[in-house]
Amino acid sequence: MEISKLLAEFKKDSLKIEDVASSILARIDKVEPKVCGFAHFDKQKVHDRAKKLSKEKQQGRLYGIPMAVKDNICVEGELTTCSSKILDGFKSPYDATVVSKLYPCSWLNSSINIASISPNRCSHASIW
Repeated sequence: MEISKLLAEFKKDSLKIEDVASSILARIDKVEPKVCGFAHFDKQKVHDRAKKLSKEKQQGRLYGIPMAVKDNICVEGELTTCSSKILDGFKSPYDATVVSKLYPCSWLNSSINIASISPNRCSHASIW
């Protein structure tokens, strides 16, 4: 569904953020083993964040819209490995500016595997 349609449905209360989260999590479960699109992913955090946002008053233009960040963008307390063995286990001590601006209104906070969006996705250079 397009972002504009999601936002309209949220405003009308005909669609809940938690329902969208459940739908997206189901889709990720289905296709993730084939595409390896996430470097790391925590379903429980996503579910908890969606639940929290559902209870809050809508704020911001992208409120409730799912978001995933590339694995080279820092998210405080989350793994940021840049799909590299050198950074394996590194947890960022801060949020990147883009994250601090988007995260308050969004709920999917996981890292997209850098190798999955590059032309050589199946490269042996990626640790994923």
